[in-house]
Amino acid sequence: MVIAPPIEALRAELQQQRQHDRSETESRLEHLARQIENAAETAEEAVNEVRDTLSQVTSDFQSGDRRAEDPFELRRLAESCAMQEKQLRRIEASLDLEPRSQQEELCGLLVRVEGLEQR
Repeated sequence: MVIAPPIEALRAELQQQRQHDRSETESRLEHLARQIENAAETAEEAVNEVRDTLSQVTSDFQSGDRRAEDPFELRRLAESCAMQEKQLRRIEASLDLEPRSQQEELCGLLVRVEGLEQR
């Protein structure tokens, strides 16, 4: 039995498409890993900054320093805390959305490849 050249060409094209999809997926995963590392570093820096500030406020409060009761200082701390919280929520949201969309896209690609193989 002779295998038709168009079938061989289709197989080669499918193999090439799989390799391309695999490379693209690996690239996206590497990018996601870098984003996660950056988010972790940013979160760690924010936590350390909040700890330092809290430690300073606690020490000022315990020493009876009137500066700790300054409403402008408290407002500045509240604004800083709110800004950091927004940044963390934005990072969390971006981390939550990207893996799902990549998984869905990968599943779609696999379904398409299987459909082409069955033809």
